[in-house]
Amino acid sequence: MSNIDVYSNVVYNNLYEGIAVTDEEEGGNVHDIRVYNNSIYGNGLQQVNSGACLFVGSNVSKTTFSHNTCVGNIQGILVDGTWLIDKNGGSTPQDIHFINNIFATNGWRHGGVKDVDGLMLRNNLFTAEYEEFISDEGGMTNMTEEGNVSATDVGFVDVFTNDYQLTPESPAVDAGATTEVTTDFAENPRPSGEAPDIGAYENQ
Repeated sequence: MSNIDVYSNVVYNNLYEGIAVTDEEEGGNVHDIRVYNNSIYGNGLQQVNSGACLFVGSNVSKTTFSHNTCVGNIQGILVDGTWLIDKNGGSTPQDIHFINNIFATNGWRHGGVKDVDGLMLRNNLFTAEYEEFISDEGGMTNMTEEGNVSATDVGFVDVFTNDYQLTPESPAVDAGATTEVTTDFAENPRPSGEAPDIGAYENQ
């Protein structure tokens, strides 16, 4: 399975993960997947499952998550191929990139990674309730972190109605890196200012 775009979805109140990319078949090969402009909130049940906004498992490579808005999930990111590797020899996730995403008010932590080669965290915004952006649980090689932002307030229009558009004062405005994504969740042009905004919505 390859060359798939997953975009402009609203994923909320699931028992388990928000969006998951994995292949549980022996010898599986999922690659060149792009997940962008999604609004993902309220997923997972703490102490029962991972509740990750964005999950990557075994047999996945060359996958990019960009311009997603994750709010109120158990955790923002989980990259872990260990279970399938131990079960039937699946391959370690490789070249997994997180760019221009918002990870806000997670219930447990921002995220964790285990047994991954080539992880990139670039120009993501994390809320400030946890010190670590990512917990390294072992087996991670070739990690790149650059341009990530910590903020006490993301500057959403109205979190109580799940309106995760950005106010003009948001620290996410003009704080993103240039990507191939040229529109936002609402199909407005991206960028609208000096640089792309972080998250699913571009402030207009």
